[in-house]
Amino acid sequence: MSIAGTKLPASGRLAELAGRLQQQAGFVEVTASLLAGHAATLDGVWGSSCALITAALLQQAPGVLVVVCPHDDEADDLINDLALFAPQTAERFPAWESLPGEHDAASGIFGDRLRVLKDLLNFNRLAPPFPS
Repeated sequence: MSIAGTKLPASGRLAELAGRLQQQAGFVEVTASLLAGHAATLDGVWGSSCALITAALLQQAPGVLVVVCPHDDEADDLINDLALFAPQTAERFPAWESLPGEHDAASGIFGDRLRVLKDLLNFNRLAPPFPS
């Protein structure tokens, strides 16, 4: 029995998908728009494909990449799935669980939101400037 080639473990094969996605039609335009400082929207993307696209965008991102999910459970799923496709870790910016004006400074959510904002501020101070 001979082995024709070395196979990557499943996690390595999943990580390779992000690189292959960059070769798909339209992906270059999306990354160019983001690198130019504009927004980008990808319609029809759901489930684990959101994490796959995020991983591909992370390979091109010179700084922080913000992904907005409409629901808490979708954000949790994205973070869990992203671990399959990318070595980077994601931070969850928690939603308020109260009405405006009812926020409690002693709330854990308040502290978590401040921590994420502080991390973003520190990342921007340490990150190299965008290429001109």
